[in-house]
Amino acid sequence: MRMLMPVLVALCLVLPPSVCQARLGDTMDQCIARYGQPVLLKNNPAPIRFRLAWITFQKNVYDIKIIFVNGISQVECVSKSNSSALSDNEKDKILQTNSKGWAWGKATGHDNWVRTDGAVASYDPSKHDVILESASFKAALDAEEQNK
Repeated sequence: MRMLMPVLVALCLVLPPSVCQARLGDTMDQCIARYGQPVLLKNNPAPIRFRLAWITFQKNVYDIKIIFVNGISQVECVSKSNSSALSDNEKDKILQTNSKGWAWGKATGHDNWVRTDGAVASYDPSKHDVILESASFKAALDAEEQNK
């Protein structure tokens, strides 16, 4: 046990606490089970036709902002509550957690990714957050733009 303690302490210092539990495609109930009750709720934050809810959760040192479309998580924004930058390791873990069996690859530009099913992610260095959009949300926004 004495030898195990330094290893556990080292792991706690190296590994971020549950940074990447946000998952595109989750329901509100799944998110509440994972993060607890939301701390902020805004309805219809975007000018598209779907019924939207923008919900903010806080877990450990992270804010997880989620747009639900018809009850399903379609956009997620993960940042640190203190507004500090996410490390490359944290960004990678966010992508890994949101892989759902699909592979992420680099897209055009620095810190932009596309998943093989069409979902996209990017890191905004000015806001220090990773934004993930499901393929269906991106398609809906594209369709909305074409209908204008």
